[in-house]
Amino acid sequence: MQARQKKRILLLGATSEVAMELGKLLLKQGCELTMAGRKISRLKPFQSEAWWLYGNSPALLEMDIEKDSFIHMVGRETEGYDMLIVMVGYMVADESKIVDHVVMERIIHINFMLPVLIISKFVEQFAKRGYGMIVGVSSVAGERGRASNTIYGSAKAGFSTYLDGLRASMYEKGVHVLKVVPGFMKTKMLKDAKTPGFITQSPQKAAYIIHRAINLKKNTVYVDWKWRWIMLAVKLIPNGIFKRLPNF
Repeated sequence: MQARQKKRILLLGATSEVAMELGKLLLKQGCELTMAGRKISRLKPFQSEAWWLYGNSPALLEMDIEKDSFIHMVGRETEGYDMLIVMVGYMVADESKIVDHVVMERIIHINFMLPVLIISKFVEQFAKRGYGMIVGVSSVAGERGRASNTIYGSAKAGFSTYLDGLRASMYEKGVHVLKVVPGFMKTKMLKDAKTPGFITQSPQKAAYIIHRAINLKKNTVYVDWKWRWIMLAVKLIPNGIFKRLPNF
């Protein structure tokens, strides 16, 4: 069975800068887009602007993925979509200062457990129909465990591994899985972090790269190609040396 020519897409975590830039590209392409976010008021100006620019505006869905009711709600939203894009994420500036286990649990919950539960609902429907696409946004932090973001990195590592395994298990069922691996980006999540300019992407460029990877049906895409080689070098550092780099 083939998907409709006009793709119907649900984008979760739509209030981020990158998500809104990606939304513009999808709307310009003529996709039927639903953008879901915790504070829907942030998306209403975007909705109006998109209509004037492209003659195509997104439907808006207010969501709080941390509420138990959201998993049940999203399960009812699966039918009719051709693609799910998961761009949710949560991190803290300095994990070494975390003393509250509730914060640790929240990092793991938002970056790994909830995305997996949400995706599983859609994959079930996609596999029955014989087509569909999952786009999951992970992080270079999941490439190797580091002292500076142990909890966040381990959650993203789990999510990356899940996406890779899901791609393999869904291949013969006609469901494609794209893993997006961002590095540093000029967003509010990293507003207090000092990041090197030559490996820090703008939301506009990041969205362009993700959009292109979706259209080309890539398996994995690094939002900045340089990170592929940077993380390869990081992985090759012997543990005896790596453990002496606590601020890395």
